[in-house]
Formats: sequence, C-alpha cells, structure tokens
Amino acid sequence: FNPAYNNRGYGGDYLPPPRGAVQTFKPYTLVNKAYVPTTAAWQPYEDEFPNKPLDKSKFITKRFREWIKFRWTLRYPLQTRVFKGLTAGEFFIIIPFTIAYFVMGVLFFVDRRLFGTGYIAGFPFFVTFAAVGHNSLFMFLAGVPFERCITYHRLAAYLGIVLASMHGTLYELEEFQFGQQGSFFEDDDQFYRITGWLLLSSVYLIFLTSLWRIRRKLFEIFYRFHILIIIMIFVFALMHQALFGIIGGIFWIMDISYRLFSAFYYHPKVATLTVLPGEVIKVAIRKGNFHYKGGQYIFICVPGLSPFQWHPFSISSSPTDEFVTIHIRVLGDWTKALYNMVAKSRGASSTMNVLFEGPYGGVTLNIDDSTYQHILMVSGGIGVTPMLSIANSLREQAERGRPFKRVHNLWTIRDRNMVRTMLEDKEGDKDIAISVKQLPLSFRPDMLRLAKDELDEGKDPVFKTELYLTKLEHGEAKQVYDAVDPKIRPWLRKQRPNLTEIFRKMKAKAAEGTGTFYNRKHVRVAVLTCGPAVMVDMC
Repeated sequence: FNPAYNNRGYGGDYLPPPRGAVQTFKPYTLVNKAYVPTTAAWQPYEDEFPNKPLDKSKFITKRFREWIKFRWTLRYPLQTRVFKGLTAGEFFIIIPFTIAYFVMGVLFFVDRRLFGTGYIAGFPFFVTFAAVGHNSLFMFLAGVPFERCITYHRLAAYLGIVLASMHGTLYELEEFQFGQQGSFFEDDDQFYRITGWLLLSSVYLIFLTSLWRIRRKLFEIFYRFHILIIIMIFVFALMHQALFGIIGGIFWIMDISYRLFSAFYYHPKVATLTVLPGEVIKVAIRKGNFHYKGGQYIFICVPGLSPFQWHPFSISSSPTDEFVTIHIRVLGDWTKALYNMVAKSRGASSTMNVLFEGPYGGVTLNIDDSTYQHILMVSGGIGVTPMLSIANSLREQAERGRPFKRVHNLWTIRDRNMVRTMLEDKEGDKDIAISVKQLPLSFRPDMLRLAKDELDEGKDPVFKTELYLTKLEHGEAKQVYDAVDPKIRPWLRKQRPNLTEIFRKMKAKAAEGTGTFYNRKHVRVAVLTCGPAVMVDMC
C-alpha cells in the first residue's frame, strides 16, 4: 500500500457472501468540514481517470474505464497468492520465463554466440528501465502498482547483470583466442570493447550502491547515485549501441519528463501546512481537478527546503473531500526541517508553495465495482493511513447507492497514547467524527468517521468499526479505558483481535442465503490489510 512506511498490503478472497436482496445503507451526514456531498449516483470505476490531459476527454475516460474493467477480468485468475506471497501470474509465468530466458543466455554463451549474448543481455535492462517508471507500461497494461513493479525492476536488473557479465566474458575469450592471430577483431572494434566495459562497470556500480544496507541506512546517497549512474548507463548504452538499453532509457526519460511537467503545470502549487501536537504536519491542498482513489499516495516536494527531494506520503482524505490531505510525521532530517519552517511562521499554520505528483499505488483487488459487497479491512498502527481513506470513500459511495452488505474496518493500535488522546471533535445528530487532540508518536489520523447506527440494538449494520488496543501492561486496561472519551468507547476493544474468529464470522456472514447454488460474482470477500509483516501474513 504505502512504500513511504515500508508496509506491505495484500488482498485476498474468502467465501462466500449472501445472495438475494441488497441491504441498503441509510444515508447520514458526515461532519468533516472538508467533506463535499454529491448527489450523483454511484458508478463503477468512477474514480478511475487516465493521465492528464487525457482525463479532460469524456470519450477517452470512458474507454479507459472499460479497459480497467477488462484488465481486472484478465488479472483476477493471476493475482491469487499461491506460494510465499507470490501470485499465480508470478509463480506460473514470470518465474518460469525468467528461468527459461537465463537458460537461453547460458546456451548462447556455451555456443560462443557473441552477438546473441549481447542481445539477450539487453532485454532485461529494457525491463529494468520500463518497470521503474511511475507511469510505466506494466502499470497500464497489467495494472501492477509502482511499488510491486520495483520487485520486477530488481529481478530484471539481477538477470541483466549476470547475462551482461557473460557477454563481456565471452568477448574477452574471443579476443584472447582470435586477437593474437589478427583475424577477428580490428582496431575499430576496441571502441565497442571499451564502451562495453564502461557500461558493465556502471551496472556493477549501481548494483553495489543498491545493496540493502546502503539503501536502508544511506538512502539519500543511494538515491542520488542511482540517478547519476542511470544517466551514465544511458550514455554508455548509446555509445555501445545497446538497443534495448537505449529504448528503456528513453521510456525512463519520458516518465521523468511527464512527472515533472504534471507537478509544475497541472497540479495546484499552494498548500496550507499546519503544525499539530506530537510533531505532525498536516498538509492540505485544494483538490481542484486532481483525481485519486482511496488508499493511494503522492510524492511531495517543498522547493523552499530542497527542489531535489521528493517524498511519498499516503493520502488520508477521501476522494470526495474538497482538500487533498496528508499527514507528515517528523521522523528524519527533511521532515524535521519542514516542521521547523512551519513552526517559525506566525500561528500554527503557514501557506507555502509545494509540488506534488501522482497519485500512485492502490489495492490489489477490484473494489471499484460491485464485485465485492463484503469488505474486511485490517490495519495496524500507521497502516491505517490508506485504510482511513478507503473506509471514508466506501461510506460516501454507499450513500450514493453502492451496494454493500458488510464493510468491517478493524484497526489494531499498540500505542496506548493514541487511544488516550482520541478526544471528541464534533458531534452531529447521528454520527461522530473523531480526531486526535494530542497526537501520539506513531500516527495521527485526519478524521475517523463513525456512524452511530453501528451501535443500535437489534440491528446488523452494514459498516462496522473496531479499534483494538494491544500491548497493555497488567492492570492498565481500565485506566486507559477510563481516559478515552465516552463517545468512542463502544468501538474500543481492550485486547488483541482474534483474526481467526473474525474471518470465520465474516465468512459466515457472507454465506447467508447463498444456498447450494449461488452466483460466484457475489460470494467474494475482499480482504485488505496494511501494517506489520506478521499481521499481513496472518491475513
């Protein structure tokens, strides 16, 4: 879901939901001031838009949504996770193809086919460039999100390094065998020999600077070296006439150019930054014609700090809100400098120029049409960020006629201060909007929308929310419970969630009324999870 926090987000299918009449969700009034009500009836894929400026065309947008629907139809059988987190498509297509491609490269090397090994080594680098683009072909054709493309980017790079090394080794073997006789290589060919080794040396260098420890501990060095060496690789590929590397580099340059153009030209540039307790910065940008879906994130840059630093942050607002909102926790040098810049301004808020590009990411299940009428969301700690946006978006869609039978939002919280500081913000006639007055060290949600009809006796509400407080010390549960505002206590659980039991109940709820023969389309349960790896694996 959110690479900004290194969370893993997966989706899964569980059987089965009910059949028959759809339970309607009674509309209610949300009390978030930023919420912009709409009377338009809900439509499948209404939040899907092509990249700008194509989104201005109704014809192209309609065709784009039809493609998204068709793409999900093709993708569904391939996205089931079959082994160690691998999808069926990865396990049965990508991995066998990679192995077969490597074997073909080895056979070319054994047969001493010099130019063949060169072409074989080039294609993985094309994939390496194409997969790393934020607006890559993989994202459009296969619907693979950017953060998942990084896995393919690394796999293709490793394969390319091995095959390119074989190509270079074979070149030297041929030079040693035939060069002494003066019958194979001429002086003009030394240019390709030199540029080839310069290209391969650059590939080795980018590999060394991308090792896990360097990438994790010295991210700025890794990132800057990555960009610099990529440019070197592209230049040496031009000199060496490495066709696939050149094409891949062109795709990468086009992606960078579009991202910069959209950030400077299309998207709003003025944001209101507010310092919140707990060293958190709230960034609010007027939405304008910016389109996004719940659970996505954007890359943001503050030129006043550095025009070269772009950082990803999850969007916490709903797509129907008037402002695009993100929350930035002070965790590093850049966020600390931003916090100090805003704090020095008069009052708690400051208006300044920002740049952002995106949105990116998204869930790995098709929750944009009525395929899934049962949705279970499980989040832990900071992982609630994208879930918050998704949950609020689903509530708003339900108001406009989207059929749901059960949407269960479950949030586990380890930090007891997070619950202690969940105090009332405003209260409407039927609903509560809970915000955090004094923020914890881990996370501050913008606004958690809850409906009072969840608590009505004898009712089986469509939307259900549970907040689980874990890691309590002995005898501390009552103290923490008493410190929480009474209005949100009904949603609070002073224990670890029993995920096995929750899944069982969700499955039983979905199975109601299905009978012996049922429509497969309406018996799917979407399971969305984001948080610690242990929790994700359990889901």
